Amino acid sequence: EIDVAGLPAGVVEWVRAQPDAEAYQFVLRAVHDDGAAVPDVLRAERDELRRRLADVQALNVDLAAQRDAARRDLETMRATRGWRAVERMRLMVRGRRQAGSAR
Repeated sequence: EIDVAGLPAGVVEWVRAQPDAEAYQFVLRAVHDDGAAVPDVLRAERDELRRRLADVQALNVDLAAQRDAARRDLETMRATRGWRAVERMRLMVRGRRQAGSAR
């Protein structure tokens, strides 16, 4: 139960005057505060989010560099004679398998 007498003047009337006052339950958490703590908490949260964003952005740059290096390595490997020879054999084997399954 809420002690209505302990609420600031006008709060109960304001809540009751809301269009959905009877359709929703209003949950309030009230604490005595001089207003200085809230900006500090928000500033700390903002700073933490900025730090985490910077970490994720740095990771993204690292991963993109790794991806690009892997792509270059793959293209270098595919350009070799050995790769092309193995690729031709692989295609021949695949063609024989498909021809055998069509019978």
